[in-house]
Amino acid sequence: LLRLRGVNWYGAHTESGVNNGLDKQPLESIARLIRHLGFNHVRMNYAVEMWAVRGENRTARQFLLTANPELQNKTELEVFDAIVRALTDQGLMVIVN
Repeated sequence: LLRLRGVNWYGAHTESGVNNGLDKQPLESIARLIRHLGFNHVRMNYAVEMWAVRGENRTARQFLLTANPELQNKTELEVFDAIVRALTDQGLMVIVN
């Protein structure tokens, strides 16, 4: 039996194109905090446009990533992938919808 205890991390499906908070805290800190608070999964929304324009090399808005310099000059999809990687590195499950 698996009990899901999760949070919703929104933003990538909105006009901003990336999950909220990456201008305030480092990604790894956010992922650690979610795990530390006892959650075991994160629900992440995405925009279909993120997939549709993946070949265009459109970078994410830099001011939304100020606390994460390693994400600067990445596309929205690359930022999304980095978030999934950081969460799963903490042992969290990710539900994408």
